[in-house]
Amino acid sequence: MTTSNSRGFVTLTITLIIMVMAVGVAVFTARNKVTENRILLNEIRHEQAFEAAESGLEYALARLRKDATVGALGFTLTNANVSGAQTTFSVTSVEDSVAFTSTSGESVIYPIARLTASGNSQDNSTTETHLETVVVTPIVTVGPTSPLTVGGNMTVGGSFSVAANPNGSGRGVPVSIWMKEPVDLSGSVKTCGQQEWNGGDCTSAIYSSKNNPGIDIVDNDPSFPSDLFAYVFGYSSSNWQDVKSDASYLLTSCSSLTGSETGLIVVEGDCDLKVNIGSQTNPALILVVDGDLTLNANKNYYGVIFSFHTDPSVSTSLKANGTAEMNGALLANHDVDISSGTFGVRFDELALGNIKTGSAFQRVWRLPGSWRDWQ
Repeated sequence: MTTSNSRGFVTLTITLIIMVMAVGVAVFTARNKVTENRILLNEIRHEQAFEAAESGLEYALARLRKDATVGALGFTLTNANVSGAQTTFSVTSVEDSVAFTSTSGESVIYPIARLTASGNSQDNSTTETHLETVVVTPIVTVGPTSPLTVGGNMTVGGSFSVAANPNGSGRGVPVSIWMKEPVDLSGSVKTCGQQEWNGGDCTSAIYSSKNNPGIDIVDNDPSFPSDLFAYVFGYSSSNWQDVKSDASYLLTSCSSLTGSETGLIVVEGDCDLKVNIGSQTNPALILVVDGDLTLNANKNYYGVIFSFHTDPSVSTSLKANGTAEMNGALLANHDVDISSGTFGVRFDELALGNIKTGSAFQRVWRLPGSWRDWQ
């Protein structure tokens, strides 16, 4: 009897111990799961807030790219201002400026926007704050100093007139044509001053002609930039496609142009310009990549047209039909042969100035190393 009671007591004790251990394991597991769920939810909320803050920065960047003029860089933006926004955020942009020193020692001041974006999780229990600085610089780093710039040989025939930059080589020293190689003038070619051009007297009161080239024609210049594309845009010609991110239009021909376009127009293919392009206040910068360029009769073009070859082996043509007129600058990084037509190029300081300062010609880029997620 005693032995049976002892065995029963031992069995009961062991059973109770096992039950207590099982309950302990269950409680521990439950607590562990609760902790894991809390950690997981915190991570989800953090990710939601992180993405919300980042989306705020992206929306602010898009707004800056739409209008990057000085005076418009300071603003406040919330998700309520953005149609279809899927996150909750608020962004404050503070306009400022920063000075850069070029390799030549020149100090240049560029506008910047200091962005502070706060994003919330879906339940608004978590907030993330991100800061980043955005710099605004002109697409064109160095504006053309000559109405006609050619990085190769040039043969000019037909009836061709050029109105010089009156201060192209310094105050009071005009430049009409700037070339890497010698120029070959034939036909009825004349260069003149701005006043003579405006007065319709570019055929008699001239700087240079076929038989009498003047100081306004700077050809066979040893100081001509080795990379004309880099001279204009600040990118090496081998990286020319980087400039496409700054373009207002990416085209394969010029057939769709209506004449109202402004900003950088990149054309990868032939460009037959059959409409007037731009104005002094709203010029266009047309980059024709590895394509034929045709300027047509009785058409006026304001801004810059750059005929660009990506490789020396590329062969294209540049034609001027009838009385086409370029107001601004015409550039090519290759040999040019304009053998016929009546064509005029006038250095237009106002149009070229607006290409450097106009909102459509500004490059908005993130300042490397400026992003952070603390204040």
